[in-house]
Formats: sequence, structure tokens, C-alpha cells
Amino acid sequence: MVKKKIIKIFLFVIMLLVLVFIIFTTRKAIILADIDSKVSNLENTKKNVYLKMDSTTSEYTLETERFIKEDIDKLILKRKNKDGTETSIIQYDTTERHRVYNIKNGSITLVTDTVYGGISPKPVRGSHIESPEGVTPFASYTVILNAGYSDSLPARIINSIFTSVKNVKIDGKECYEISGKYSSSTLYSENTEKISVYVEKETGLTIKKVEIINENGQKSENIVTYEYKFDSVTDEDVKEPN
Repeated sequence: MVKKKIIKIFLFVIMLLVLVFIIFTTRKAIILADIDSKVSNLENTKKNVYLKMDSTTSEYTLETERFIKEDIDKLILKRKNKDGTETSIIQYDTTERHRVYNIKNGSITLVTDTVYGGISPKPVRGSHIESPEGVTPFASYTVILNAGYSDSLPARIINSIFTSVKNVKIDGKECYEISGKYSSSTLYSENTEKISVYVEKETGLTIKKVEIINENGQKSENIVTYEYKFDSVTDEDVKEPN
């Protein structure tokens, strides 16, 4: 009799733990789906986007500015290494071609010029996109970091299981802190120990990412901050370098 009672209690506890697990996983899945929906909507509807990213690592700092206006995509990268050396490039994309310019001592030099066509048409920008009829892009890409992205329901469930979601405030804004090691929406190296992204609840936009790297027992922290503006990019901003 006592043994049966113990078994019943044990099964009840197991069922209770499973129920709690399902509730917490469902909550996280709903939050990630909401973020995915908000960012995908921006990605697929906004034709005028400004993005600034400031990255800080133990080896360098990287400032990235991206200007998108209609079919023009201009990317400016400025890297400052720990030894004092600097590297700057401009990547300029239109529907017809891809160009890369190197900037050194105030001089701009064209180093890459690729014309899209044939079997390698221009990649399509956007999340969960449907390609136009008759167009088969070899790749798609996103500009806005989508912390809730999943390409399928099973992937979203896995992300929800292995992800921690907390409510935090960043600069007075209500945000989610989304942390974990596994995520189909974020790229990381094999030495990454943990990634935390901070997402505005209202907009779904990621405003900060912190990556903990453990390499040969030495831990370092890579920090990226994000700034977005919409419908503010001018013709002058997307002017091609001379």
C-alpha cells in the first residue's frame, strides 16, 4: 500500500514537471514567434533602412554602417585593430552588380566588380520570403538581426527548449534577454560558450548582443550594439564612391 502511494506521488511529480516544462516552452515559443513576425514584417516591407553596428572584441573594434534605399545597398566597414592598424571597405550592391572598394590613406580603390546574371542572380533580402515568379536566387539574406527566426516549427520548438528568455530593462526600454548556446537564428563559433541578445519588446529589434568566447581556457567577451532608423536614408547616403 505504501509502495503504491509512493509510486503515485512520484508519477504526480513527474506529470507536474512535464506540465511546467510545456508551459515554459510554449511561453518562449510564443515570444520568439512574435519577435520573428515583427522583424520579418520590417524586413519585407521597409525599402529604406539605416543600420549601425558597433562591435568590440579583445582584438579589434568594428564600426558597420548600412544604407538601404530601394534596390541600392551600401555597406561601410571600419575596423581598428589592437596594434593600431586600420582597415576600411565599402560594399555597394544594386540589382545588376556587386562592387567592393578598399579605402586606404584617403584613397578609394575598386577591388571587386561582379555582374549578376546567368545562374547566380542577386541574393534576395528578407525573412521568410517568397521569390518572384521565374526568379531563383542562389541565396537570401537579412539586414535586421532576427532573434526569433526559425525556418520551421520543429526548429522553433528546439530553440525554445534550449533558450532562456528573461524580462529586463535596457536604457529604460522593456526588453527580452534571450540567452543560450544553441540557436538557428544566430551564428556563433565553436568556441562560443554563451550568447545573449537583448530585444525590444515593442519592436522586436535587437539592440545588443553579448557573446562569451572560451578559447584555450581564456574567456573573452564580444559585444555588439545595434541602432536602426527607417525611412531616413537619402540619395546622398547611397551614392556610389567615385
